[in-house]
Amino acid sequence: MPVIVDAIVTLTSLLIVAAYIWSVRGHFSSPKTPRGAWLIAAAVAGSASLLIALTWTAEAPPFASVLGILCEAASGFLFHAAVRTSKKAALRFAFDPEHPASLLATGPYHYVRHPFYVSYLLFWTGWSIATWALPALIVPPVFLGLYWQAAGMEERNFAASPFAREYASYRDRVGFFFPRIDRDNR
Repeated sequence: MPVIVDAIVTLTSLLIVAAYIWSVRGHFSSPKTPRGAWLIAAAVAGSASLLIALTWTAEAPPFASVLGILCEAASGFLFHAAVRTSKKAALRFAFDPEHPASLLATGPYHYVRHPFYVSYLLFWTGWSIATWALPALIVPPVFLGLYWQAAGMEERNFAASPFAREYASYRDRVGFFFPRIDRDNR
């Protein structure tokens, strides 16, 4: 049974990583890939390699595998909702220094300002939980740091763009990585 569970975790994880890789060219549009995006790509390759190895070498209790897969499924759902909402928005790569071309406030953007990064964090956290291995604990904080930096740069780009006033209002209503509980009370 553990081999089947390991195979399910691996297949689920690789399918989600494949969707993320597709988005680099199939969804996001930047004239060139910023240096920070290359850093994220290297972190993805290294982390995926580590987590595949841990999936097959560490023994995870069934609840960890189930919880991990549920987090990954939630990640995939949020990712696809963000893609559907933003498919015509000409979003840029992480760490792109250019001003944004549009402001989104519907779909998952109604709840969090950076749903793609939230979906990625859910994914890496889920896969790390599914391995139930101590070395996997490094993966989510590494990506939290990278995505926090990228999101912060995007926030500064919005503040310096023609959308600055509208974005400031949006920022007051909508959470960064977590939905605001009091968002409807504003």
